[in-house]
Amino acid sequence: MKDLENEEEILPPISTVELLNLVAEYSEPLPRNQPSTPQSQRDDEETGTAINDAEFSNHTSSSDNDFEPFNDDGWNGDWHAPPLEEIVFDATVLRHINSILPKIHTPTWIKRPIPVLGKASFGKLKADEWRSLLTLQLPLILIPMWSRQDHIKRSLLRNFIHLVSLINIGLKRVMDSFQIKRYRHHIQKYLESSVLIFQHCKLAPNHHMAIHLADCLERFGPVRAWWSFPFERLMGKILKAGHNNHITELEITFLKQFCRASNLSALIEDDKLPEALEQYSVRLQALYKQPAPRANRPSHSKMSPLSDVVLDLLVAYLNDTEGERCIWIRPDKWASLSKSDSLAYAPVPAQGQFYKRINYNDGFVSTFTDNPDNSCIYFKNTDGRDSFGRVFSIFSHLRAAVKSESISDVWLHCALRMWSPTENKVIKLKEVIAQCTWIMYKAGEMNKDVEVPTIGMIILKR
Repeated sequence: MKDLENEEEILPPISTVELLNLVAEYSEPLPRNQPSTPQSQRDDEETGTAINDAEFSNHTSSSDNDFEPFNDDGWNGDWHAPPLEEIVFDATVLRHINSILPKIHTPTWIKRPIPVLGKASFGKLKADEWRSLLTLQLPLILIPMWSRQDHIKRSLLRNFIHLVSLINIGLKRVMDSFQIKRYRHHIQKYLESSVLIFQHCKLAPNHHMAIHLADCLERFGPVRAWWSFPFERLMGKILKAGHNNHITELEITFLKQFCRASNLSALIEDDKLPEALEQYSVRLQALYKQPAPRANRPSHSKMSPLSDVVLDLLVAYLNDTEGERCIWIRPDKWASLSKSDSLAYAPVPAQGQFYKRINYNDGFVSTFTDNPDNSCIYFKNTDGRDSFGRVFSIFSHLRAAVKSESISDVWLHCALRMWSPTENKVIKLKEVIAQCTWIMYKAGEMNKDVEVPTIGMIILKR
C-alpha cells in the first residue's frame, strides 16, 4: 500500500514560454521612458550594464579617467543568434583566451585565479574559481574580442555582460532596494536574450531559481549571510576527520570537541586562571583571537628623505585639505623665514618611513616594483571623479601643526596615468576605495582606433 498523502507530487517540467512569462510578471516594471522589449537600444543605454560598477553607457566625457571605447560599437538592440552548428568557444577561441590569461594581473588576495581554461589537467573548477573567471578574467578578454565584430558577437557580448552584472550584484556585501531592482533587470534581460541567442539549449532549473534570488535578497539581505558555502566547508572537514570506521559515533566526537574548545576559550578569558596555566594563556589566546593590527607609526631610525616631487605634492595636498588649521610649507622655505613670520606657518617634514607593501582590508597594497598585481588602485579625485593609479611608493609620515599634537598618516605616491610619470599624486591610504584587476593591451588590441598601449581594469569593489 502507498501513503498517497505523503507521496511527492511529480510536476511536469516548466516550458521556456512559461518561464519567460514568469520573468516578465516577476520583474519590476521599467520606467515609462524605457521600452520593456529586449530589442530596444535605449534599454541598455539608460539602465547601464555594470561589470563591477563600470558603466557601459553613453554618458562619458573626453577625460581619460572615464574613457569608454565600446559605447558606439554598432549595437542596434537586436539579438542575433549564431548558426546551430557554430561553437561559440571553439579551439581557436580557447587558445586565444589561454594566451591572454597569464597577462591579467589579479591582486594576490584573490585565491587561485584560473591559469588555463579547457584543460583536464587543471582539474574541475570550484564555485569561487568560476566566479573569478566570469567576473574578473573573461570580461578583460571577451570585451575587446567581441565588441567590434559582427552582430552575432555583439549579441553574445551583451548577453555575457548581463550575466556578469547579475553575478556581481548578487554577491555584493551590501544590499538595498536599488541593487535588487538592478538584479531583476539583468536576470530578465539575460534570460530573454539567452532564449533568442541559444535557441537549441533548454533553460535549466537553475535559471528559475536565479529569478527568485531577488526575493531572498529582499527578505534575508546579502547572500553571504545565508549561503551554504560555510556548511559545505564544514561537511568537508567532517568527511576528512579521523573516525576509525565508527561513522555512527561522529556526532558524539564532534560534540565533545566543540564543547572542549568552547570551555577552553571561556577559561582563557577568566582572570582566575591557575598560575600554572598562565604561561600558556598567550599561546592559547592566539588560537581564538585575531592579532591586533600594528600601528603604522614611523620609526625615526628608519626614516628616508622624500623626493622634491613627493614633498611638493604633500604640501599642496595638506593646504587644499580642510581642518588642517595651519598653512604648510616646505622645511627649507620655513627655515629661511624670520622668527616672527615663521609662526604663521608649519613645516612639512621632508622624511618618511617607506614600505614595499602595507595591509589594506583583507589583503595589502604593494608598490609596482614589489608586486605589480597589488599596485593598481581605484579612488575618488578631489573633484569627485573616478581615478585610477599605479602605486610608486608607500610611506608613513609624521607632521605637527602649530600648537597641536603630531599626526601620522600612511600615504601612497601614485600616477594617475599608469605609464606617464608626469601626472603624479599623493593620497592617504584610507582614501583607496578598492584595488583593481588589470591588463595591459597593446596598441590597437583593445580597439583598432586606439593606437597607443591601453590598460583595462576591473574594480574589485564588493
